[in-house]
Amino acid sequence: DPMIAKVIVWAESREKARRRLLSALREIAISGIVTNTHFLGRLLESEDFVQGTYHTGTVSAVMEAEDDKPRRELQDIAVIVAFPIPSPKFDSLLSL
Repeated sequence: DPMIAKVIVWAESREKARRRLLSALREIAISGIVTNTHFLGRLLESEDFVQGTYHTGTVSAVMEAEDDKPRRELQDIAVIVAFPIPSPKFDSLLSL
């Protein structure tokens, strides 16, 4: 499971909960890996989500937004860099 954390918020209204979640996402600091916190923030700020009219196409629409294209390219690079490369040193550790 690639999930490293689950952020749950509660508030008296949907709008207050949305704002609280946005605040929590902005405060999260994770180093060493690429996360989707920026994307989740943009999703929470999208007009469809703010108005409560989101649908199955909302995620795709946010992903296709111009602002996310460079970040998605960086994610692709991170996946390539994170791809395991066979190493004799690592293989010897597995045989212990």
